[in-house]
Amino acid sequence: MNKIFIVVISIVMLTGCPKPPLQEIADAKAALESARIAGAQTYAPKEYSSAEGYVKKAQDDSDNRQYNDAKVEALTGKQLAEAAKQLALARQTKGTAGNEGEQSTTTSLLSGIGITESSIIGRGSLGEGVIIKQLKRISFAFDDYSLSNDAQTILIENAKWLSSNPGIKIQIEGHCDERGSEEYNLALGEKRANAAKDYLKQLGVASDRMSVISYGKERPLNPGHDEKAWAENRRDEFVVVTR
Repeated sequence: MNKIFIVVISIVMLTGCPKPPLQEIADAKAALESARIAGAQTYAPKEYSSAEGYVKKAQDDSDNRQYNDAKVEALTGKQLAEAAKQLALARQTKGTAGNEGEQSTTTSLLSGIGITESSIIGRGSLGEGVIIKQLKRISFAFDDYSLSNDAQTILIENAKWLSSNPGIKIQIEGHCDERGSEEYNLALGEKRANAAKDYLKQLGVASDRMSVISYGKERPLNPGHDEKAWAENRRDEFVVVTR
């Protein structure tokens, strides 16, 4: 009996158990506090609120021993909090709240290279940066992050435009459809964004001009619940940013 007990204990010690992501949650809370001090609640309220929601969910899931979900949520909350801080600081420099300061800064940047306001067809998922006609989105197959021939063709054209406009920086957003868990889709969205970044690097776009972020299934392009909507939501967006 004692031998069996010792064997069981040994197996548990060797295999280990998931650990609460204490450091990740602490880092996320620190980033959120830093964003608050920077004025994100006033100058980037949507972005701050989104980050705050992820940090709270991370703490709740950790308390309920959902450690894997909590870790992903904490890392996402930290990333969003840092983005909210930077956006708030940029808007304060312009002396405006909400999206006006960022819109003005980005519009001025685009105007400087001959791009008119009519080229702007949308904004980044958290209101930061703009989506322009010259940088087209790419799509993905279900549960996949490999680049199709069509996606590669689009990325080649995007790379040509970026090479002709070396002062532009972009953030690549990875998105998924609504199927699957939040944790799984956050990871899949990041893989999709990195797949595009890696391909653009191969085409000569400098790595320091590109950043990536995953929104998983949280920012659908099409709010529907059918194959058409799902196909539209499995995508990468290329957002022109000013930082």
